[in-house]
Amino acid sequence: MNNYNNKNQSIFGRQDREPSPVLYEFSSYREYTDNKWIVDTDFILGMMPLDEFAAFNHETNTDKCLEMEEKENVRLTDEQAKAIINKQRVG
Repeated sequence: MNNYNNKNQSIFGRQDREPSPVLYEFSSYREYTDNKWIVDTDFILGMMPLDEFAAFNHETNTDKCLEMEEKENVRLTDEQAKAIINKQRVG
């Protein structure tokens, strides 16, 4: 097992799980639960108590935000690409 897998194991617990907000290096979660330093937590914690915030952040979801669906690698010719661009510009 390489370092990448070891790091994933420690964050995910298992590789097929979502990362824990507690362990994720770039999460602001600890700002809410441990020590407020950079993040203004008053707005969010004014909407829900800390225990609800923690539960919400540990829920698993199936949201798709910036995920890209795998597509066949389609290569356009320059003329095909120009036609698509011109069609978009014209409206």
